[in-house]
Amino acid sequence: MDLPEELLNLLRSKTDLTEAELENIGENNYWRIVQALRQLNEGPTSENIEVFFSGFSPDEERELTRKAIESDYHVPKKITKNLTFLCCTKNVEPSVISQVRGNGISLIDKGGFLRILEFGDLPKILKRSTSLK
Repeated sequence: MDLPEELLNLLRSKTDLTEAELENIGENNYWRIVQALRQLNEGPTSENIEVFFSGFSPDEERELTRKAIESDYHVPKKITKNLTFLCCTKNVEPSVISQVRGNGISLIDKGGFLRILEFGDLPKILKRSTSLK
């Protein structure tokens, strides 16, 4: 099925698809790509953000957990595959770092977490915060 030129132009501007790929895309694939692009643009919302804290003192971890919960973030009792990010210190166990990196989970430090809470700019902060300072 041939897509209207305006839909093809949208895909040209938002993807790296070649002209050959665009010619054979089909309507079903077009809508799947559009949905994926929408999800990327929208990014995570506070309702589906899951953060785990590691390497902090008990008092500091309680305070960070309180702030996360006040912002409607989920704070699990252990690392899960659904984590949005791991907020940790330099003192975190190497095995913890390996576990989350193996699952594609972003790492942030306390400052990165507090910036997320303050500015709410999660997608940009996550791209910059994958290494600990």
